[in-house]
Amino acid sequence: MGDGSNGRFVGELAIRPVGDGVHWELVKEFGFVDKRDLRWMVPQKARTDGASIPQALWSIVGSPFTGKYVQASVIHDWYCDRRCRKWQDVHRVFYEAMLVSGVSEIKAKIMYAAVYFAGPRWGDTVVHNSNLRSLFSVDASRFTKGLGAIVEADGKSVREFIESPARFQTPTSLELDLDGLESLITKFDPSLREINEGLDASMSVAPRLLADRRLRGTRHLAD
Repeated sequence: MGDGSNGRFVGELAIRPVGDGVHWELVKEFGFVDKRDLRWMVPQKARTDGASIPQALWSIVGSPFTGKYVQASVIHDWYCDRRCRKWQDVHRVFYEAMLVSGVSEIKAKIMYAAVYFAGPRWGDTVVHNSNLRSLFSVDASRFTKGLGAIVEADGKSVREFIESPARFQTPTSLELDLDGLESLITKFDPSLREINEGLDASMSVAPRLLADRRLRGTRHLAD
């Protein structure tokens, strides 16, 4: 599927259950070539369990191993386990592979943003850039400001958290509202760079990025 501008799959995906009720195994090698012509190959007999996709998304998409998400999920899962490339690139290839699989751009961006927010990270585990635009600055996009209202730090929106006495504390949890995320992405159709920068700005209230990053929402994203 797709016109090749976002990449192409290599081979046909064939997986079978291992028998433990959790893992699936590739019957033969499968892979993806991204838009930069970088190969993302997964070897025969590699095992995958979908764990790189946050559990909150499973109930929304059905399962990482069903529908149009399965091919992208296998690539994403393998490289999240191996951690041989930057986590930012691994999440981005998940987005590109979804598009090639026929997932709509809006839904692919919602899934990408959710994985960027709550998915695995390694190496530079903190995304902190002192030059990020403030959520309150005149230059901040409406999308970025909107994220400040739907990402919560300890139960308050990030905007409220920054304005409260708690701004001097490190929050114990961050939560992203998937329903609000879908509305923002549908309304503003941001680029992946805008999604990254907007989420980074909202998460900067916790400069030591916490493991407790949660998703909540009820939208059904299955195609």
